[in-house]
Amino acid sequence: MKPRGMLKKTVLLLICFAMLGLFRSSLLVSRAEAVEKIRIPVLGPMKFHFGKFLKNAGQLTADLINEQGGIDVGGVKHEIELIIIDDNDLLSISDAVNAMERAVSIENANFIIAGSRTESTLAMMDIAADNKKIFLDANSVHPNQIKRVKDNYDRYKYFFRVSYTYDMSILGYILSDLDSVGQIIKKELGIEKVRLAVMLDKAAYAEPFAKIAKPLLTAMGFEWVGMWRPSYAAKDLFAEVSAIKAGNAQLILAVMSGGSGQAFVNAWAKLKVPAAITGTISDAQREAFWQTTGGAANYVGSYNSLGRVEMSPTTIDFFDRYKKRFGDQPGWNSPYIEAALWAIKGAVERAGTLNPEKVIPELEKTDIEVAMGRLKFYPQDSNRPHQAIYGEGYQTLVSFQWRDGKQLIYYPSATPLNKVILAKSPESAYLAKTRYKGTVDYVLPPWMVEFWKKK
Repeated sequence: MKPRGMLKKTVLLLICFAMLGLFRSSLLVSRAEAVEKIRIPVLGPMKFHFGKFLKNAGQLTADLINEQGGIDVGGVKHEIELIIIDDNDLLSISDAVNAMERAVSIENANFIIAGSRTESTLAMMDIAADNKKIFLDANSVHPNQIKRVKDNYDRYKYFFRVSYTYDMSILGYILSDLDSVGQIIKKELGIEKVRLAVMLDKAAYAEPFAKIAKPLLTAMGFEWVGMWRPSYAAKDLFAEVSAIKAGNAQLILAVMSGGSGQAFVNAWAKLKVPAAITGTISDAQREAFWQTTGGAANYVGSYNSLGRVEMSPTTIDFFDRYKKRFGDQPGWNSPYIEAALWAIKGAVERAGTLNPEKVIPELEKTDIEVAMGRLKFYPQDSNRPHQAIYGEGYQTLVSFQWRDGKQLIYYPSATPLNKVILAKSPESAYLAKTRYKGTVDYVLPPWMVEFWKKK
């Protein structure tokens, strides 16, 4: 080969090596600059409002954390990647189990946020424990999940509940709200003993209350009309509501977490039942509930995890950002997933790793201000390990009433508490002195006032 030809080939070869070197160098730079993802499957009944509240608030919070630089893990920035999975857990435990299996095996979760129906959540806990995945519960309320953590910490230490447990502290709130409306009925209508009916989900979480409801409520001074236990998915409750009306109820305590809430409200309005409603109808938390009931929700009362009042320094900001982005207001589990994501960020950054064994002790130290209030967990050596603390200075609840298309917060109203409530739930004493800025007074349905004043 001629020298000139060899020289040309050598030059071309050197250029190729140089280009390859530049390519590899740029690839290494791009890899170094790439932000790794922390994978967090979010499981919920996505065809229901619970799932939408969870998905929307999760994305809102994850985006904010990512915009602020993500999560620093030992000096490396990681973005949060949410994987939204419809687990259909309100209707099918097997679907929920399959969704959890997918989260841990196919989606390779770093953390999991889930939990709506108690029975499904209990099954999910075992899968998380088997796979050593940290599972933050954003909605289920039965005490048995936390009892498992207490009784077998080494196995179930991966479970943390960000929402509350359905115990006497929460029942204290529900009953205080109920009693406050009962006092309004007595005062405005001159009724000495208010007749009370109860609509309670046929579900595991509600069983403890179902067992004590009648003696507890009669001890509070109510006259018992009866209790009805519809399923989550009931679509027609005219028979039940007709029976309540026939029983001359003046107040209804509704604890309804599924789609049956809309069936109940539609029947109540159509039959013009002369009774006020308090408790919780989770479907009524949706802003669209006014439209879907055709205004039948007017004067319906329900409690919620937060409202547009100053429950914490960040409540109104979170509320407004959610509404601006999704055209709706946050719902029941919205603040719980927000709190869960901020708790994960703090714990991982303190641990400096994604190793669950090292993250768990840091999660146990969580103490942060979030939209629902202050998030802190009961310690490992307590009766409620890994349960978020509820009550004064921590997370609380508020109650709203639909009036002319708006949800207005009416409770806590800084009114005296029934002595029976204080005896059963002394931690509820804070309600007698609490009234968040922006709270209004409860108003009885006009047809109810007209009916009973004629009696």
